[in-house]
Amino acid sequence: MPVPQFLPTGVVTTLDFAVPNERPEPMSGVSISVPAGFQIARAHPTAGWTASLDGSTSTWRGGPLAHLSTETFRLDVDVTAP
Repeated sequence: MPVPQFLPTGVVTTLDFAVPNERPEPMSGVSISVPAGFQIARAHPTAGWTASLDGSTSTWRGGPLAHLSTETFRLDVDVTAP
């Protein structure tokens, strides 16, 4: 079950995303998008990766993340929906 399960409007909340690489080739990029009603306040850097933010999508480049490995990427997200 995800934690937190509830995000209050107007409060910036930090979310961690554990991203697995299930493909046989190394992964060197990952993007996470938020739906309408959410705003990314910050994309945290992850060791060996650079983060960029473009509207509702954050992209990390770097790694590479080996086959069957997992990396955690962190976002600060604000709920803007009423």
